[in-house]
Amino acid sequence: MLHSRIDKSGIPDEDVRRQKVMACGPGITEPGCRITRNEDRSYTIELVGAPPPGHPYRVLYVQWAPNRADAEETWASWQLPTG
Repeated sequence: MLHSRIDKSGIPDEDVRRQKVMACGPGITEPGCRITRNEDRSYTIELVGAPPPGHPYRVLYVQWAPNRADAEETWASWQLPTG
């Protein structure tokens, strides 16, 4: 996700009017990022192209659900430095 501003604590403003989602994953025709699985089973995440103007703050948001009928969806997010 890209955010246009942060609050006084450095937390990105999550108002949906001021954030953009850069989707990744299979089947997405215009991804905003690319995910590569490395040989050591880690992942590399790259932004594709220039981010839109006015959105300098990045947050990596990941959501997944284990392949079990009783499994709950899990999510995590990280604020990423850009410099």
